[in-house]
Amino acid sequence: NYRMKPNETNGSAAQRSYMARHWRHHRSVRIARIVILILFLAVWEAAADAGLIDSFFFSSPVRVVTCFLTMVREKSLFVHIGVTLLETVASFLLVVFISLAAATLLWYSRGLSEILEPYLVVLNSLPKSALAPLLIVWLGTGIDTIIVAGISVAIFGAIINLYSGFLQVDPEKLKLVLTLGGNRRDCFFKVVLPASVPTILSNMKVNIGLALVGVIIGEFLAARRGLGYLIIYGSQVFQLDMLITSILILCAIAMGLYQIIQIAEAKQYMDRVGLDVDPRTLVSQLSVAKKQLVEIAKAISNDVKLLVLDEPTAAITDKETEMLFRIIRELQKQEIGIIYISHRMSELFEIGDVCTVMRDGEYVGTVKIKDTTEEQLTEMMVGRKVSFEKKDNPYFDRNQVVLSVEKLNYKNLVRDVSFELHQGEILGFAGLVGAGRTETAKTLMGYLKKDSGTVRYKGRELGTDLSKNI
Repeated sequence: NYRMKPNETNGSAAQRSYMARHWRHHRSVRIARIVILILFLAVWEAAADAGLIDSFFFSSPVRVVTCFLTMVREKSLFVHIGVTLLETVASFLLVVFISLAAATLLWYSRGLSEILEPYLVVLNSLPKSALAPLLIVWLGTGIDTIIVAGISVAIFGAIINLYSGFLQVDPEKLKLVLTLGGNRRDCFFKVVLPASVPTILSNMKVNIGLALVGVIIGEFLAARRGLGYLIIYGSQVFQLDMLITSILILCAIAMGLYQIIQIAEAKQYMDRVGLDVDPRTLVSQLSVAKKQLVEIAKAISNDVKLLVLDEPTAAITDKETEMLFRIIRELQKQEIGIIYISHRMSELFEIGDVCTVMRDGEYVGTVKIKDTTEEQLTEMMVGRKVSFEKKDNPYFDRNQVVLSVEKLNYKNLVRDVSFELHQGEILGFAGLVGAGRTETAKTLMGYLKKDSGTVRYKGRELGTDLSKNI
């Protein structure tokens, strides 16, 4: 959920401006949410104090906090929270296991699915609170009844959703597995189940909430402990502070359980792109290569069929490039189309299948990588044949030093830079983003004032003020 701040990007001025606007927008949204919550609590408290609402029935923030602290001191609250969490987690895990097993069985047996489908639809439509009295009669008043109540709320919808997800897997892939000698077991474990992981995860996010609802319904009717018991007990004895406190704690538990499922979902997508990082890690703490993998994982989470990568290796190391290429090949196997924009020929020949060349904003041509060479692509890019033969120019004295720099320093960005530029020579500065190339050039030009170092042009020292070089 972390969003990159404007000063965490080294992009163009337009990109930094966009990032600044993006950051301000999300900051204003967070502030607005906090302000609304504070205003609501303030109005609620003020209305109770002024007698506009009856604090006996509507309570107030101060009374809720007081009730919470009292229950904490009595050490009873954590017992009730623990019981509800235990029952919810048990119900949720059983729902996941049973629904997955049932949906698998229905997928294996089309005849059985045709027989059971109308019953599943009817049971899913049935109000689950209507089953609670029967469960009490059949199972008694205990934790088993409450767990079954939690299961009953979520199980039928979970089975239907998972089975529908299994049926939506590309039939051509299944036909291919069968053609190559595989059986239905191979189809399920190699095609259907992997393709249904997003469906399973989204189903889990729904089921965790439904399991909590079912547990609370069960605690209403058949419990002596748990938050549901506190809610029903508080309403019966008119301790509405306890009732509202329990409801607020339930909201916090629901948010926490949902966050856990979200982290598990994020981890699954990160594993797909080979990113071994804690999902809670801030993006600002990651390397450039890992930030790119986060973006790819985010795109995959939206079930993309086409991924556009624009110069993805411009600011990463060779080892990180190899990791990126491995991920790209895995995405190809998952039938995700990739547009890879690059000016580096070696990369195109390593991972590309087809290459389209553009020049000056116009389409030049498309060729298959296996049927072309680097020389042909270069000619298409520049519009003429390119020769890399080195030629000496008799008018240049290669031994004459034009520019000499010794131990140039600017803050912690340029440190002890020394070089000599000879007549007729092209001297290049290479390095990753943030290595100090731009700052070195700006210091030489006088745009940035050097801290120390010597700069000589044609043997003449330029002094400390280099601004006249601009």
